[in-house]
Amino acid sequence: MKFSLRILLAALGITLSLNLSAQQRTHQVQPGETVFAIARKYQVSPQDILRLNPSIGNGDRITAGQTLVLPTREKPSNLQPAQPVQQLQQVQQPQQPSAPQQQVNGGFLNSGCKEMYRIQKKDNLYRIALRFGVPIEEICAANPGLTPDSKLKKNEWLCIPFSRAERQAEAERQAALRAQEAERARQEAAAQEAARKKSTRQHLNVGVILPLKAGGDKGSKMIEFYRGLLMAADSVKQQGTSVDIYTYHSGSTAAEMRTILSQPKMQEMDMIFGPLEPAQAASLNAFCKEHKIRLVTPFSTTNSYSQDNPYAYLASITSEAARQVAVDKVLGLFPRHNVIILSTNHADGRGTQFTAELRTGLSARNQTSHTLNIDADEDAFLAAMSRTQTNLIVPDASSLSVTSQMARRLKAFKQEHPEFRLAMLGYPEWPTYTSSLRSIFHELDTYAYTTFYRDPNAARVRQFENRFAQHFGQEMARTFPRYGLFGFDLAYYFMNGVSRLGDFFEEKQHNLNYRMLQHGFSFEQVNADAPRINRQLMLIHYTPEQKVEIIK
Repeated sequence: MKFSLRILLAALGITLSLNLSAQQRTHQVQPGETVFAIARKYQVSPQDILRLNPSIGNGDRITAGQTLVLPTREKPSNLQPAQPVQQLQQVQQPQQPSAPQQQVNGGFLNSGCKEMYRIQKKDNLYRIALRFGVPIEEICAANPGLTPDSKLKKNEWLCIPFSRAERQAEAERQAALRAQEAERARQEAAAQEAARKKSTRQHLNVGVILPLKAGGDKGSKMIEFYRGLLMAADSVKQQGTSVDIYTYHSGSTAAEMRTILSQPKMQEMDMIFGPLEPAQAASLNAFCKEHKIRLVTPFSTTNSYSQDNPYAYLASITSEAARQVAVDKVLGLFPRHNVIILSTNHADGRGTQFTAELRTGLSARNQTSHTLNIDADEDAFLAAMSRTQTNLIVPDASSLSVTSQMARRLKAFKQEHPEFRLAMLGYPEWPTYTSSLRSIFHELDTYAYTTFYRDPNAARVRQFENRFAQHFGQEMARTFPRYGLFGFDLAYYFMNGVSRLGDFFEEKQHNLNYRMLQHGFSFEQVNADAPRINRQLMLIHYTPEQKVEIIK
């Protein structure tokens, strides 16, 4: 009988040993793979894979993501010398032959075996072919040395290959898996591209709903604000993002606002700036909340109408919130100063409230403060002052006249007693007093808290104001703040931010590092259903070195 050496060895229960490689081969199972598919891929025996990986049972516990140990293929030179065939024939056959080893002379049984079949008594190729549904020719092809005329011996092993239909089905299955994988890769690529597009915006729809008809102080301020907004849009366009601005004169009534919002295009806005009139705030807020549109509210007159809208941005910090933030900032920046609350005999609401909250904050931190009257004699001043700490003087009024009186008194005291270190802390109005008090502000190491600051000596500010005058044929009004600068800062923050960050604007806007011309922004949200409120507040520091620092 012309049987291959591997069948003879199996019948005799003899195996050829291999020197195992020191480097172990592994394979990570892919979706849809079977033990036999893996065996074919690496040209190894399925039985060896099962033997080396007992956790997968008979192959029924194999799952995607598993790491399988593979048999190590060795060069023939690593094999132990095989006995001559004529000597093997003399070896007694064991009583219970085991499943054949898969190695003969350094080769492996071909990996197309569906299973290994041990020949039974009275078996012949016809019966085996009929039993497994595989043509005799294919069984012979899978077992080198076996022919249709070969006589079979009990307990010999045959490789039963996959049938043609099974191979076709497996090929189709693999093709389907490849198609699925290709479709999955396409979908992932599409999702990544969609995510990339969501992370940037190449086009913005911007709505502006403000009282923009000329007439009166209100109309003039809104027109100047709007012009600054247009200049911001122009800057964003120059960076490659197109901007369409839909502008509506708001009027003043809720009915006029509802008419504007009935325009179909309004639902396509990326952001809406407005309103100014309290009567219109509720309907605009509800519209933006329903359609998930960013509502940028520039003015504090309408802040309270957006308290339930997570898509609202309140750009103007209220005076109450500003005081709280300012007190916290002062307590954090001056923990070792000797704080002196200066009674000016002309206390105003802002100064009284601020100094009262500052005194409460100091007490909560076990930090002492002194109270001193501006008209007190020199002995009282000396008693309140510290010789080892910087003395921070905070007046209870913010007017120009009171500030001038305090500055002159402190300057005279410093000239008489240069050993004392003095500093002044004041209010948002103070930067507007620099035309008359700038030099003494520097001399007395002065700080002023404010939500906005326009530095008239900054080159960027001068350039912007010159461009504004060229574009619109007139300079900005000398208001406090400048509404054109406010419109530019606010609109550029949002237009540039959304164009760069897209749907990630809310999450990553604090990374924008916007360089303000006048207004800075730091929006905070107390909970997921609340609006985002601008909590940006600065200390303007007039240093003794004649510099102006902005402490955020």
